[in-house]
Formats: sequence, C-alpha cells, structure tokens
Amino acid sequence: MTISFRLDQVRIYAADHRDGERSLPPDEDLESVIGSAGDRFRDSFTRLCLYAARSSDAHAERSCDTVIVGTEYGNAEALARLQRDAPLLGRRLSPQAFPQAISGAAAASVAMATGATGANLTLGGNLLTPVLAFWQAHATLDRSPDSTCRLLVGDMYSEEARADALRHRSDLACRSGIAHAVLAAGEEFSAVFDFSPATPADSPDHRVHGAGAADGAEPAERNGAFALGRFLRQLQQLPVGETAVLECRKSPTQRAAVRVTRMTDHTADPGRSER
Repeated sequence: MTISFRLDQVRIYAADHRDGERSLPPDEDLESVIGSAGDRFRDSFTRLCLYAARSSDAHAERSCDTVIVGTEYGNAEALARLQRDAPLLGRRLSPQAFPQAISGAAAASVAMATGATGANLTLGGNLLTPVLAFWQAHATLDRSPDSTCRLLVGDMYSEEARADALRHRSDLACRSGIAHAVLAAGEEFSAVFDFSPATPADSPDHRVHGAGAADGAEPAERNGAFALGRFLRQLQQLPVGETAVLECRKSPTQRAAVRVTRMTDHTADPGRSER
C-alpha cells in the first residue's frame, strides 16, 4: 500500500549534538517552555518530548490530531524511581508518581499540552522502532485524511536503561535524544513500507539510503531518533522524483523498511517549516 503525506517540520534534540541536531535544553529553558507544574514527577524523556512539542513552529500553525511516540525505554527512568522510592516512602509515596511511570506517560502529556483531540500512542519495537513508529503515523493519516500527526521517536537513557541496552548490544552507542516531526495528509511524498524478512547476510542496525546519503553514513547508535531524524531531514532535501530509504534490522531475519519518493516541490506549501 502506498501512502501520501506532507512533512511540515523535523527537529532532532541530542546529547553531544552534531551537525543538524539541537542540544538538549538546559533546565531553565525546559521550565520556561513546559512550566514547572507537576515537574517533580516527570522524567527526562517526558520533559524532552514536551519541550519539543511546545517549541514546534507547527504548534502555532495547526493543532495535531494524533500523537505517536516510538521508544524502547520511554518512561523507564520514572518507573525505576518509583520502585526505589516505594519501600522508602511507604504510605507517603505520592499517587501522582504512578501515572508518570507508565509507558504512555509522555504521549499522554504531549497530547494534553498541545490540545491533540485524537489518539495518543506509544510503541516500541527494539531496533525496528523508527520504521514502526513512522508506519503508525501514516496509518493514522490514511484513516483520517484531514488529520495531522505529531511523531516523536527516541530515548533518554537512564542508568538502568543504558545498562539494559548495553547488555543486549554492547557495540551500539546509547546517546540520548529524540526526533520530532509533524506530518499531515498531502501529496508532497509517497511512502511504501516493507516488512519482509531480511537475508541472513544482513547485519542488525539502522541504515539510511538514497539521494544525498553516503553508503554506511549511519553511525552505530542504538537510539532510533538519529536514524529517523536524518532520514526525515534527507526527505526535506530530496528533488522531485528522487527516493530515499530507511531500513532497520533487529536480527538476521527481522527487518522493517520504508521507501519514500518526493512527488511535488515543497515550495508549493509556504506554511512548511524547514527547521
């Protein structure tokens, strides 16, 4: 199935940020953008997702109907803190800590903060997460042609999350960060998804292929924010008729890929944000 869409904005927030990425905001910037109400119980992943959404240029232009969060560890930091505090605080443990420790806390918080009227979803697929989250965003647009979707993919690695990630794949760096994008129904791009098994010779990782992307340009990082973010930024630069591919592999046989072709010139949409 081919799905058409418009890409309104792409931003990448990252620890040790590199070209095309924004640094993680300091505490004073976080407070000025998302406020301090309830911040005692938020973890760093929820804070960054809220900051990205509230800082979005597209937030002022149009509301988003759906919020999709793709993450491996999500609010694991808040869950670990809850588990540590429970035996120490006993009956003094605040019930406000519990909603922040569930896997969908960041998506729900972003939906409420931005006035999203549709679903808010959290999904994780290990190394396949970037493509799976991108696919879910398109599925919502396909069902509701007039809708928009806010897509956030990534992880903020707490001590526990980093230890777990390295236990499974010690060869992949765990750099914290998220990619944030706003998608809408439109004819700017067409996407075709492919979930057929990989060949045994394929190695597990994330790869971006296509016009403007050198072979092997994707560094060995576990966080899918960087593969997806680079891919979406590449789409913004694609000439009409050119194609780019994002391919993720979890194991010698588990694979997810998306092939995107630019159909129209983005200059036809003056409301689109490039940064």
